[in-house]
Amino acid sequence: MEAWKLAGRSDDSSLAFQPPGIIAFKPNTCEVNMEKQARAQAVISGRVQGVFFRVETQRTAERFGVSGWVRNRRDGSVEAVFEGAQQAVDAVLAWCKEGPNLAVVKNVAVKWQDYAGEFKRFDITY
Repeated sequence: MEAWKLAGRSDDSSLAFQPPGIIAFKPNTCEVNMEKQARAQAVISGRVQGVFFRVETQRTAERFGVSGWVRNRRDGSVEAVFEGAQQAVDAVLAWCKEGPNLAVVKNVAVKWQDYAGEFKRFDITY
């Protein structure tokens, strides 16, 4: 069933007063996605510096619509904070367990935190 139709091309009387060509939503057919939002802090260890881990983490997070940041740590690990839909954060964390081609990930330590919604994008920080 279509969630919307082009106004003026529908037998639905609720759309009768819309100008032709305007997209309108049919009443009572829109579904709202109320997926749980999540925040995770991760420390990734192994051979994860000098192998494009931060850049590829940023690309992966952006692909899944996750915001936050990633940075190198002095101990040779990489730290990141991910915020977004629970499934998207889970997907990025799953990617972190593999990393880019040149990486050798030994461990991904995750601490779940309360979602804060403080990031607008995903950044590489220093």
